[in-house]
Amino acid sequence: MEKILKSPLIVHYELTDNCNHDCTHCYNSFDHTVPLVPYTTMKAIVEEVIQNEVFHAVVTGGEPFKDRMGLQYVLEEFTKNNMRLSLNTNLAMVNEDDIQMVRDNNVKSILTSVISYSPEVHDEVTGVPGSLKRTLKNMGIFASLNYGITANMVVNKNRVNDVYKTGKLAIENGARGFCATRMAPLDEKDIPLMLSGEDTELMLEQLLLIEEDFGVQIGSLNPLPRCFSDNPRYHRFQKGSCSGGRVNATIGQDGDLRACPHQAESYGNIVEEGMSSVWQKTPVLAEERVPTECGDCKEVKGCAGGCGETSRVVSGINSMDPLGRGVEHVQEIDQSLPEVNPNQRFSFREDIIYRDEKSGGVFYRKPSEHIVLPNKGVQVVKDLSQITFNINEVVEVLGEGIVPLVKLLYKKNLLKKHMED
Repeated sequence: MEKILKSPLIVHYELTDNCNHDCTHCYNSFDHTVPLVPYTTMKAIVEEVIQNEVFHAVVTGGEPFKDRMGLQYVLEEFTKNNMRLSLNTNLAMVNEDDIQMVRDNNVKSILTSVISYSPEVHDEVTGVPGSLKRTLKNMGIFASLNYGITANMVVNKNRVNDVYKTGKLAIENGARGFCATRMAPLDEKDIPLMLSGEDTELMLEQLLLIEEDFGVQIGSLNPLPRCFSDNPRYHRFQKGSCSGGRVNATIGQDGDLRACPHQAESYGNIVEEGMSSVWQKTPVLAEERVPTECGDCKEVKGCAGGCGETSRVVSGINSMDPLGRGVEHVQEIDQSLPEVNPNQRFSFREDIIYRDEKSGGVFYRKPSEHIVLPNKGVQVVKDLSQITFNINEVVEVLGEGIVPLVKLLYKKNLLKKHMED
């Protein structure tokens, strides 16, 4: 069946598999000492991404600064084409010229890795003495330039007690956000280091304390299944869903396209076959991997039983995430639309970008703030984007049926409020 979207909205582009670190938990299991990619390959990948109107590129690796010339080319080309850019880097090898390169382009956010508050533990995991010190130094430089730095800690059993101290250190060195993410196993040897349900609750409690003490944004990058816990304190971490193959894709250094960064399986090469062709045969992971235990669950479309790659390693591709507890513990996600004062005036945010689809179009601000609409809805939104309006005015022209759309646009943060009449 043909996909709704002609191409992904967001790509993780692994510029190079080469890396200055050799982290034992790294989900990118490829050889980190490989040669850099030829310019012709990189150019072909970049052209495919641009021609297919991808909105947002997360430029990652390996370590993207291992190929400085390639990174500069990629950032400049994507910036010229008004793409949103994020950068995933360990920051340990960044120099003054690199910082200026980032500032000259459309990079809005940086995700870095702080593995532990302890230099000994961090450096042991990376295999590079002094790596924590260098990462923290460069975090501080970017923070002083007003970049939104988020630090992520990959958490396994050996480090689960260190989350609060690690977050505190990251924040004190300039991080505006902190994520603690359970380790995803690469193979069976990693299973003993995976977090149990009790470990995961300990991780989340420390995250919540970081939020309380420092007022920063917190999160976890590997979504938990909707049936992880009955405790309302953790429900915010159970709302995530797998977007692999639906709106996201990962492009390897040679152009191989995968649905998820954690996957080894490729569905084709965009240099050889074209992105559109490969995208159409890339499965939506949340639909392909429906565990048998989840068949009657109302949340299965969004949750898909948790992380499918973790399930694959532990017990098979169509099994439930090891942290899942079953349908009787499922926390249903509130899908209700917000209440809106019918006299409240709105206008569309200025930074929304748009692309046509076969039977409609997409309006996009960021990964969590976009909407896919059929042709009729697209025209309505385009008309409204030229004016300020309130619900009463819109209903007079288009009828009551327009109200849910306006509320949904507001919920998606595509509208901003003006002073009430």
